Amino acid sequence: MNINTFLKLHGFTDYDCKVYQALIELGTAKAAEISKRSTVPSNKVYESLIRLTEKGFIASLNITPQQYTITSTQPFKLKLTEQEQQVRQQKQQLAILEQTIQKKIIEQQNIALVLKGKDKIMQMLHEMTEKTQKYQYTHSGNLIFSHTGGRLVKQAIERGVDVRFLVKYDTTRKKVYEQWQSIGVKIRFYPQEEQKSIRFSTFDDKICRITIGNPQIVQEEDYLSFWIESPALSILLKEQFLQMWEKCT
Repeated sequence: MNINTFLKLHGFTDYDCKVYQALIELGTAKAAEISKRSTVPSNKVYESLIRLTEKGFIASLNITPQQYTITSTQPFKLKLTEQEQQVRQQKQQLAILEQTIQKKIIEQQNIALVLKGKDKIMQMLHEMTEKTQKYQYTHSGNLIFSHTGGRLVKQAIERGVDVRFLVKYDTTRKKVYEQWQSIGVKIRFYPQEEQKSIRFSTFDDKICRITIGNPQIVQEEDYLSFWIESPALSILLKEQFLQMWEKCT
């Protein structure tokens, strides 16, 4: 990006750009000197000087004959800060819009949704936990505890939801298991290595999800999760879960 492009992003006209750059070279100068250096006609120079002075990009010195000088880059910084705030606000609105769209999709009949990335998968799990009324069975890999997930699961259990986790036992995650159990989650452990990379959940004989992660997919942002609204598949996974539950400790 050259200087002209940068200045125009801040509302400078072609004449403004020439006047401003001429003043940078001159330091402090009269309108006639700026006109000569910039090759901008005198009447247009005065228009630019007034406009740039009002916006704070240059200053008019209190001397005779009238002279002008560059003030500082502060006006640019202030505008960039304002733009950054606007970008942050737009990102927040985009996140809200994305959540709204995902909620609408999951509410539709016969849906099949593919999510990529652990953050999106966890977000969808949280949303489903809020809606679950009867049961939530999850076959997990390496179990973690989050305050948001814990709060939502606790609320679900308090309204009568049967929440169970099947996980591979890891001695380093004992505290995590205790945290989930303390809010009412039933946990059992499977000793096999089978299905270590496959996670699945089933909710209320309605919706289920199958997630593929580590070790087949190493990076968390590349995890894949398939969400399907299918009573038949949801019940099938529930039966599979319960069979595994009986064999585990």
